[in-house]
Amino acid sequence: IVRTINDNKMGSADLLVTHDKDYLQKVLETIQHNESGQPIDAAALAKIKSEIKKAKTNDLYSGKIGERSKVLDEIDKLL
Repeated sequence: IVRTINDNKMGSADLLVTHDKDYLQKVLETIQHNESGQPIDAAALAKIKSEIKKAKTNDLYSGKIGERSKVLDEIDKLL
Protein backbone atom coordinates (compact mmCIF):
# COMPACT_ATOMS: atom_id res chain seq x y z
CA ILE A 1 0.00 0.00 0.00
CA VAL A 2 2.88 2.38 0.75
CA ARG A 3 4.28 1.81 -2.73
CA THR A 4 0.82 2.37 -4.22
CA ILE A 5 0.52 5.69 -2.37
CA ASN A 6 4.06 6.78 -3.26
CA ASP A 7 3.46 5.96 -6.92
CA ASN A 8 0.40 8.28 -6.85
CA LYS A 9 -1.94 5.41 -7.61
CA MET A 10 -4.32 6.66 -4.92
CA GLY A 11 -4.24 10.30 -6.02
CA SER A 12 -7.40 10.28 -8.11
CA ALA A 13 -10.94 11.13 -7.05
CA ASP A 14 -12.22 8.53 -9.48
CA LEU A 15 -10.17 5.80 -7.80
CA LEU A 16 -11.10 6.94 -4.31
CA VAL A 17 -14.82 6.61 -5.02
CA THR A 18 -14.48 3.21 -6.70
CA HIS A 19 -12.08 1.41 -4.34
CA ASP A 20 -13.64 -1.06 -1.97
CA LYS A 21 -14.35 0.36 1.49
CA ASP A 22 -12.25 -2.37 3.11
CA TYR A 23 -9.27 -1.49 0.92
CA LEU A 24 -9.61 2.17 1.86
CA GLN A 25 -9.67 1.09 5.51
CA LYS A 26 -6.35 -0.70 4.95
CA VAL A 27 -4.97 2.46 3.36
CA LEU A 28 -6.04 4.44 6.44
CA GLU A 29 -4.41 1.91 8.76
CA THR A 30 -1.21 1.96 6.72
CA ILE A 31 -1.05 5.75 6.90
CA GLN A 32 -1.68 5.63 10.65
CA HIS A 33 0.79 2.83 11.41
CA ASN A 34 3.26 2.49 8.58
CA GLU A 35 5.26 -0.60 9.45
CA SER A 36 6.73 -1.10 5.99
CA GLY A 37 10.01 0.64 6.74
CA GLN A 38 9.46 2.77 3.64
CA PRO A 39 8.49 6.41 4.24
CA ILE A 40 5.22 7.66 2.79
CA ASP A 41 5.71 10.56 0.39
CA ALA A 42 4.22 13.78 1.77
CA ALA A 43 3.33 15.07 -1.71
CA ALA A 44 1.42 11.86 -2.45
CA LEU A 45 -0.52 12.23 0.81
CA ALA A 46 -1.30 15.86 -0.04
CA LYS A 47 -2.61 14.72 -3.42
CA ILE A 48 -4.88 12.17 -1.75
CA LYS A 49 -6.24 14.87 0.56
CA SER A 50 -6.89 17.13 -2.42
CA GLU A 51 -8.63 14.36 -4.33
CA ILE A 52 -10.82 13.48 -1.32
CA LYS A 53 -11.99 17.10 -1.27
CA LYS A 54 -12.63 16.94 -5.01
CA ALA A 55 -14.59 13.70 -4.60
CA LYS A 56 -16.79 15.24 -1.92
CA THR A 57 -17.46 18.53 -3.70
CA ASN A 58 -17.67 17.55 -7.37
CA ASP A 59 -21.05 16.17 -8.44
CA LEU A 60 -19.31 13.80 -10.84
CA TYR A 61 -17.83 11.92 -7.86
CA SER A 62 -19.87 12.79 -4.77
CA GLY A 63 -22.79 10.59 -5.75
CA LYS A 64 -20.49 7.59 -5.97
CA ILE A 65 -18.94 7.84 -2.49
CA GLY A 66 -21.63 5.83 -0.72
CA GLU A 67 -20.26 3.51 1.97
CA ARG A 68 -16.76 4.95 1.51
CA SER A 69 -17.72 8.29 3.06
CA LYS A 70 -16.73 7.54 6.65
CA VAL A 71 -13.32 6.07 5.83
CA LEU A 72 -12.58 8.90 3.37
CA ASP A 73 -13.44 11.36 6.14
CA GLU A 74 -11.04 9.56 8.48
CA ILE A 75 -8.24 9.63 5.91
CA ASP A 76 -8.92 13.32 5.24
CA LYS A 77 -8.76 14.19 8.96
CA LEU A 78 -5.53 12.25 9.36
CA LEU A 79 -3.86 14.06 6.49
